[in-house]
Amino acid sequence: MIARQVLAAMRPAPTPAQLARVLRPRTGERILEIRPGLGHHARHIAGLVGPSGQVHLLDTPEHMLDDARLRTAGLQPRVIARVADARRLPLDDHSMDAAYLVGALSTLPDPGCVLDELHRVLRPGGRLVIAEHYRAHWLTLRDTHALARRHRFRVEHHTGRLRYLTLLRPSTSPTPPDRTGHRLPAVRADT
Repeated sequence: MIARQVLAAMRPAPTPAQLARVLRPRTGERILEIRPGLGHHARHIAGLVGPSGQVHLLDTPEHMLDDARLRTAGLQPRVIARVADARRLPLDDHSMDAAYLVGALSTLPDPGCVLDELHRVLRPGGRLVIAEHYRAHWLTLRDTHALARRHRFRVEHHTGRLRYLTLLRPSTSPTPPDRTGHRLPAVRADT
Protein backbone atom coordinates (compact mmCIF):
# COMPACT_ATOMS: atom_id res chain seq x y z
CA MET A 1 0.00 0.00 0.00
CA ILE A 2 2.80 2.44 0.86
CA ALA A 3 4.48 1.84 -2.51
CA ARG A 4 1.20 2.65 -4.29
CA GLN A 5 0.86 5.86 -2.26
CA VAL A 6 4.41 6.90 -3.15
CA LEU A 7 3.77 6.25 -6.84
CA ALA A 8 0.49 8.18 -6.73
CA ALA A 9 2.18 11.08 -4.92
CA MET A 10 4.60 11.41 -7.84
CA ARG A 11 1.76 11.81 -10.32
CA PRO A 12 0.62 15.32 -11.08
CA ALA A 13 -2.96 16.52 -10.90
CA PRO A 14 -5.16 15.45 -13.81
CA THR A 15 -4.46 17.49 -16.93
CA PRO A 16 -7.06 19.89 -18.36
CA ALA A 17 -7.66 17.43 -21.23
CA GLN A 18 -8.23 14.55 -18.79
CA LEU A 19 -10.69 16.68 -16.83
CA ALA A 20 -12.53 17.67 -20.02
CA ARG A 21 -12.91 14.01 -21.08
CA VAL A 22 -14.86 13.32 -17.88
CA LEU A 23 -16.65 16.68 -17.51
CA ARG A 24 -17.61 16.87 -21.21
CA PRO A 25 -18.27 20.62 -21.37
CA ARG A 26 -20.47 21.84 -24.20
CA THR A 27 -20.75 25.13 -26.04
CA GLY A 28 -22.83 27.67 -24.15
CA GLU A 29 -22.67 25.95 -20.76
CA ARG A 30 -22.17 27.68 -17.41
CA ILE A 31 -19.50 25.85 -15.44
CA LEU A 32 -18.17 26.46 -11.93
CA GLU A 33 -14.67 25.77 -10.63
CA ILE A 34 -13.95 26.04 -6.92
CA ARG A 35 -10.32 26.77 -5.97
CA PRO A 36 -8.95 27.17 -9.51
CA GLY A 37 -5.28 27.32 -8.49
CA LEU A 38 -3.15 28.48 -11.41
CA GLY A 39 -6.09 28.51 -13.83
CA HIS A 40 -4.86 25.78 -16.21
CA HIS A 41 -8.13 23.88 -16.12
CA ALA A 42 -10.26 27.04 -16.32
CA ARG A 43 -8.48 28.25 -19.45
CA HIS A 44 -9.02 24.92 -21.19
CA ILE A 45 -12.68 24.62 -20.15
CA ALA A 46 -13.37 28.24 -21.20
CA GLY A 47 -12.17 27.35 -24.69
CA LEU A 48 -14.60 24.44 -24.82
CA VAL A 49 -17.71 26.36 -23.66
CA GLY A 50 -16.96 29.01 -26.28
CA PRO A 51 -17.96 32.68 -26.30
CA SER A 52 -21.57 31.89 -25.39
CA GLY A 53 -20.56 29.95 -22.26
CA GLN A 54 -19.16 30.99 -18.90
CA VAL A 55 -16.65 29.60 -16.44
CA HIS A 56 -17.07 30.91 -12.89
CA LEU A 57 -13.98 30.73 -10.66
CA LEU A 58 -14.49 31.01 -6.92
CA ASP A 59 -11.94 31.06 -4.13
CA THR A 60 -11.05 32.85 -0.94
CA PRO A 61 -9.00 34.92 -0.11
CA GLU A 62 -8.60 37.34 -3.02
CA HIS A 63 -4.91 36.61 -3.70
CA MET A 64 -5.75 32.96 -4.37
CA LEU A 65 -7.42 34.05 -7.62
CA ASP A 66 -4.46 36.09 -8.90
CA ASP A 67 -2.79 33.30 -10.91
CA ALA A 68 -6.07 32.09 -12.38
CA ARG A 69 -6.96 35.64 -13.43
CA LEU A 70 -3.58 36.01 -15.17
CA ARG A 71 -3.90 32.65 -16.92
CA THR A 72 -7.42 33.48 -18.17
CA ALA A 73 -6.72 37.11 -19.08
CA GLY A 74 -8.34 37.98 -22.37
CA LEU A 75 -11.15 35.47 -21.88
CA GLN A 76 -13.49 37.88 -20.08
CA PRO A 77 -16.48 38.06 -19.97
CA ARG A 78 -16.43 34.29 -20.52
CA VAL A 79 -14.38 33.74 -17.33
CA ILE A 80 -15.69 35.32 -14.14
CA ALA A 81 -13.40 35.16 -11.10
CA ARG A 82 -14.59 36.28 -7.69
CA VAL A 83 -13.99 35.81 -4.01
CA ALA A 84 -16.58 33.58 -2.38
CA ASP A 85 -16.88 30.99 0.35
CA ALA A 86 -17.67 27.61 -1.20
CA ARG A 87 -19.98 26.92 1.75
CA ARG A 88 -22.21 29.84 0.67
CA LEU A 89 -22.05 30.07 -3.11
CA PRO A 90 -23.24 33.43 -4.49
CA LEU A 91 -25.12 31.71 -7.30
CA ASP A 92 -28.80 31.12 -8.00
CA ASP A 93 -30.39 27.71 -7.56
CA HIS A 94 -29.95 25.46 -10.61
CA SER A 95 -27.84 28.10 -12.39
CA MET A 96 -24.84 25.92 -13.34
CA ASP A 97 -24.67 23.14 -15.91
CA ALA A 98 -21.56 21.61 -14.37
CA ALA A 99 -18.93 22.13 -11.69
CA TYR A 100 -15.51 20.71 -10.88
CA LEU A 101 -12.89 20.68 -8.15
CA VAL A 102 -9.32 19.57 -8.87
CA GLY A 103 -7.37 18.72 -5.72
CA ALA A 104 -9.67 21.03 -3.80
CA LEU A 105 -12.45 19.17 -2.00
CA SER A 106 -10.03 17.74 0.56
CA THR A 107 -8.68 21.25 1.31
CA LEU A 108 -12.04 22.82 2.16
CA PRO A 109 -13.08 23.25 5.80
CA ASP A 110 -16.49 21.58 5.40
CA PRO A 111 -16.65 19.42 2.26
CA GLY A 112 -20.17 18.21 3.05
CA CYS A 113 -21.53 21.74 3.18
CA VAL A 114 -19.75 22.50 -0.12
CA LEU A 115 -21.43 19.48 -1.71
CA ASP A 116 -24.82 20.68 -0.43
CA GLU A 117 -24.19 24.04 -2.08
CA LEU A 118 -23.07 22.42 -5.32
CA HIS A 119 -26.23 20.32 -5.30
CA ARG A 120 -28.25 23.53 -4.92
CA VAL A 121 -26.59 25.42 -7.79
CA LEU A 122 -26.39 22.56 -10.29
CA ARG A 123 -29.35 22.21 -12.63
CA PRO A 124 -31.19 18.88 -12.61
CA GLY A 125 -29.06 16.47 -14.63
CA GLY A 126 -25.97 18.65 -14.07
CA ARG A 127 -22.48 17.23 -13.64
CA LEU A 128 -19.91 17.45 -10.87
CA VAL A 129 -16.37 16.18 -11.34
CA ILE A 130 -14.11 15.74 -8.34
CA ALA A 131 -10.46 15.06 -9.10
CA GLU A 132 -7.93 14.22 -6.40
CA HIS A 133 -4.37 13.03 -6.40
CA TYR A 134 -2.59 11.67 -3.38
CA ARG A 135 -1.58 14.08 -0.64
CA ALA A 136 -1.48 13.79 3.15
CA HIS A 137 -4.95 15.37 3.53
CA TRP A 138 -6.40 13.62 0.48
CA LEU A 139 -9.84 12.02 0.33
CA THR A 140 -9.79 8.47 -0.95
CA LEU A 141 -12.09 7.54 -3.80
CA ARG A 142 -14.21 5.50 -1.37
CA ASP A 143 -14.47 8.44 1.06
CA THR A 144 -15.37 10.84 -1.75
CA HIS A 145 -18.11 8.54 -3.02
CA ALA A 146 -19.53 8.03 0.49
CA LEU A 147 -19.49 11.78 1.14
CA ALA A 148 -21.13 12.48 -2.22
CA ARG A 149 -23.91 9.97 -1.56
CA ARG A 150 -24.58 11.47 1.89
CA HIS A 151 -25.01 14.85 0.21
CA ARG A 152 -27.45 13.74 -2.50
CA PHE A 153 -25.15 12.93 -5.41
CA ARG A 154 -25.04 9.68 -7.30
CA VAL A 155 -21.80 8.25 -8.64
CA GLU A 156 -21.94 7.84 -12.39
CA HIS A 157 -18.36 7.05 -13.36
CA HIS A 158 -14.77 7.21 -12.13
CA THR A 159 -11.28 6.68 -13.47
CA GLY A 160 -8.29 5.77 -11.33
CA ARG A 161 -8.09 5.05 -7.62
CA LEU A 162 -5.22 6.89 -5.93
CA ARG A 163 -5.28 9.61 -8.57
CA TYR A 164 -8.86 9.78 -9.70
CA LEU A 165 -11.58 11.70 -11.45
CA THR A 166 -15.16 10.89 -10.50
CA LEU A 167 -18.32 12.05 -12.24
CA LEU A 168 -21.30 12.72 -9.98
CA ARG A 169 -24.85 13.81 -10.72
CA PRO A 170 -27.34 15.46 -8.37
CA SER A 171 -29.84 12.95 -7.06
CA THR A 172 -33.50 13.89 -7.21
CA SER A 173 -34.30 12.07 -3.97
CA PRO A 174 -34.68 14.39 -0.97
CA THR A 175 -32.28 12.39 1.20
CA PRO A 176 -29.78 9.68 0.30
CA PRO A 177 -30.45 6.03 1.15
CA ASP A 178 -28.11 4.27 3.56
CA ARG A 179 -26.77 0.79 2.81
CA THR A 180 -29.99 -0.83 4.06
CA GLY A 181 -32.16 1.30 1.78
CA HIS A 182 -33.49 3.49 4.59
CA ARG A 183 -33.49 7.23 4.06
CA LEU A 184 -30.91 9.20 6.03
CA PRO A 185 -31.59 12.75 7.18
CA ALA A 186 -29.75 15.37 5.14
CA VAL A 187 -26.89 16.83 7.18
CA ARG A 188 -25.80 20.45 6.93
CA ALA A 189 -22.89 22.03 8.73
CA ASP A 190 -24.91 25.03 9.90
CA THR A 191 -27.52 22.98 11.82
